[in-house]
Amino acid sequence: MSASTLGVSTTSGCSDTMSPTLRESGSRLTKCDFCYRRMRAILYRPLFRQGDSTLTATLTTHEVNAGIHVLAWKTEQGEVKIRVDRIVETSQHEVKGEVNVRFENRYVSDDRLNMSAARSRAGFALSCHKAANMVDEQDWREIIEGSSKFVRAKHREGEPVLNLAELPADEASRWRVEPLLYEKQPNLVFGDGGLGKSLLAEWTAIMVSSGHWPEDSKGNAVLTPEPGNAGYLDYEADQEEARLRHELISAGMGVEKPPLFYRRCYQPIANDVEALQRMVIDHDLSLLIIDSAGPACGGEPESAEATIKYFNALRALNVTTLTVAHVTKNGGGNAGPFGSNYWKLLTRSMWEVTKVQEPGEDQIRLGLWHRKVNNGRLQKPLGFRIDFHDDQTTFTNVDVRDDPGLSRSLPMHERILIAMRQRPDGKVSVAELIDELDARENSLRVTLSKNKHRFVSLGNNEWGVAEPD
Repeated sequence: MSASTLGVSTTSGCSDTMSPTLRESGSRLTKCDFCYRRMRAILYRPLFRQGDSTLTATLTTHEVNAGIHVLAWKTEQGEVKIRVDRIVETSQHEVKGEVNVRFENRYVSDDRLNMSAARSRAGFALSCHKAANMVDEQDWREIIEGSSKFVRAKHREGEPVLNLAELPADEASRWRVEPLLYEKQPNLVFGDGGLGKSLLAEWTAIMVSSGHWPEDSKGNAVLTPEPGNAGYLDYEADQEEARLRHELISAGMGVEKPPLFYRRCYQPIANDVEALQRMVIDHDLSLLIIDSAGPACGGEPESAEATIKYFNALRALNVTTLTVAHVTKNGGGNAGPFGSNYWKLLTRSMWEVTKVQEPGEDQIRLGLWHRKVNNGRLQKPLGFRIDFHDDQTTFTNVDVRDDPGLSRSLPMHERILIAMRQRPDGKVSVAELIDELDARENSLRVTLSKNKHRFVSLGNNEWGVAEPD
């Protein structure tokens, strides 16, 4: 950066302002050194001068969310907002970041700033003054110097150390969608391709964005959303497909199309986390859908390193997430999604999706089976019938126990209970169970014997429901 760039006029005849050296010639400095001294006087003059009443900039707020810093400064002329993101610390311990400056909500500057270098800070303050000279130059220096200082300190400080014994209980909801999605946790749904997982994920996002929830036949809420803005990261389809789903699902729910912030993606989330942090902050997102896991982690879901980077990036976003994942040919169930075991270990709540569809029908039936949770109990299975019409797509709650196709995914003891309760006298023979459940005799007898609190032998190779104590 030359002296003239910083507003320092050079002496006539000086030809070496780019690489000045301090050379003493008797008691006099060379012309080049004279310019260099003047430039340093501007760069390093004291920010606060005793008795200086011209400095009016005051920091009013400093907010940090998902790695993005927003600082508001009050001046006599109006409000200055500084936004700093994409912050890195180099191997030389220099903290750099992208800085956006606005005065009274009008653009002033947007550039990458070395917040550890005095020359860089001074030059940036001068460029802000040139762009918005209604704010005093000294105020601009105070704002840029102060912002750099606070951001550097907060970035190096990291997350605070908390004493759990002194923390008050969090009164906020544990759920973003009860009992499907835990608030500010990584949630995941998985299943074979072509099941309707993307449709289910977008319906969930619209549910949160609209605050509208499905009810059962008795008018009870099946899923209860905490309203908020939702975003959709699409690694598989395109905006037209997502737009059409949004339109048809909204029509089926009977609501005006709510906001849903869509982004077509191709970079792994770990490489795109700064842009996603901006998306979360700019649109105040409460839920983020990632569709789907494989491309979002860089195409290596079986890699532990890629999977861990993926979940670290989700953690940096500090928002509820729902990842859509696939399974291997023989996967599913407790095996979890395709890829590294870390997909199962680092997900806080995981649901498997199964589908029943008859050829020629314009409907599918989905079963959701809770396969993993870190805190609390596993939730009961959920069932939904999805009907496709020309002008709308509707979701209706169904009981998986009443659906012959979906009930096949229930545990064997529950399938036996259903078979018994469907009979007037509650009796069923092992031979009838073998035929009805398409199960092996040994498997049935082991299940009946291990669940004596549920089943009772009635003789003649017949069984019934045990009477409750």
